[in-house]
Amino acid sequence: MSGLDDGFREGIRARDGRCVISGVVNTMASYEWFGFDAAHIYPVAKDTLWIRGNYRINSAQSGFLLQSTVHQLFSQCRISVDPDVSWY
Repeated sequence: MSGLDDGFREGIRARDGRCVISGVVNTMASYEWFGFDAAHIYPVAKDTLWIRGNYRINSAQSGFLLQSTVHQLFSQCRISVDPDVSWY
């Protein structure tokens, strides 16, 4: 895994510490991240659109922490996020 990916993942873990959709907290965060994934909000496969817009796709601002099962649902477009709704 590249340094960019490591920075992306570590930044999201440090910021979120829990699945931002289910709210499940990683109680083992100090030593284990099994079952939690740093997910890109926008598909990396479409990164040329981000580059044209001068955005950084590997910035923690373009991702969030998800439980692995939630990440699978998100990647398959079976669940989505409305950016205009805030729960906090």
